[in-house]
Amino acid sequence: MPLADITTGRVVAPLLAIVYGPPGAGKSTFAGNAKDPIFIQTERGTDQLDVARFPQSHSTADVFQRCRELLEEEHKFRTVVLDSLDWFERLAQEEIAQANRVESVATIPYGRGYEEAARLVRDLIKYLDALRNRKGMNVILVAHSQVRATQTAELEAYDENTLRLHKTVAAMMTEWVDHVLFAHFDQRIRKDANGKTKGVGSPQRMMTTRKTAFCVAKNRANLPETMPLEWSAFATAVRDHMTPSSSQPQADNTADNTAETAAK
Repeated sequence: MPLADITTGRVVAPLLAIVYGPPGAGKSTFAGNAKDPIFIQTERGTDQLDVARFPQSHSTADVFQRCRELLEEEHKFRTVVLDSLDWFERLAQEEIAQANRVESVATIPYGRGYEEAARLVRDLIKYLDALRNRKGMNVILVAHSQVRATQTAELEAYDENTLRLHKTVAAMMTEWVDHVLFAHFDQRIRKDANGKTKGVGSPQRMMTTRKTAFCVAKNRANLPETMPLEWSAFATAVRDHMTPSSSQPQADNTADNTAETAAK
């Protein structure tokens, strides 16, 4: 590689995030407030939202076809939303089970069924990477959560909110994206007049952006641990982190949809 190809500074690129959580937490609404979104649906989760959407996909081939259309045709969409990732994985698993003439991928020996389903998820990543790199589109993956019992050498067993995906796919997707955001209602622990501890709920929707004992999460923009589940707040915080100051060199990037424009 010629030394002339080396760049310095932060690369401002389209946003790449997973937002996951329990039903009704506001995941699709969060994604729907992104810059000019188009939804690829594997379930009916956007009926109450005023957003652009493809007809519901009933196979992985349907999803891949939607991605090809966005790649090959001219359009004004700036964000692609897959709603939802775990239902896409379910489609993949059902197709692998049907191809192997079994009822479930779990019955295919040596975990081969799960690996074949994961291969279809890797194909999805290739399409979404192409939409980011060639079309400059933000990519948001909506997913549901599950509660999993977890134990480490340092801590006793505890319940942790995680992505509702097979462990191989969950690890792959968590590594690939820049941000894993856990959507939830604001809940606080308080003591009553008798000294008893109880959880107090709030209608305010929040998101956790860093891994805690409460949930799996991550971010690459030094975001606060918790913040309101609002697209504008998220995109602005990422933009502020990624946009270099005037004294710093800027890396060359030709994508037309950056964190800065995503916040507008």
